Amino acid sequence: MSRSGAVKGSVVSEYPSGKEQRHEFFTKRKRMQESRADRVRDGRED
Repeated sequence: MSRSGAVKGSVVSEYPSGKEQRHEFFTKRKRMQESRADRVRDGRED
């Protein structure tokens, strides 16, 4: 940013692969837990 407040440029960084993998893992785990909770609630537990 310049002294006048104008933006000179910006930087875009890539999404870190470790963070991406962690997000994917937790998303899958959450979906599996929700699916199991639905089965238990509906009386379809395996």
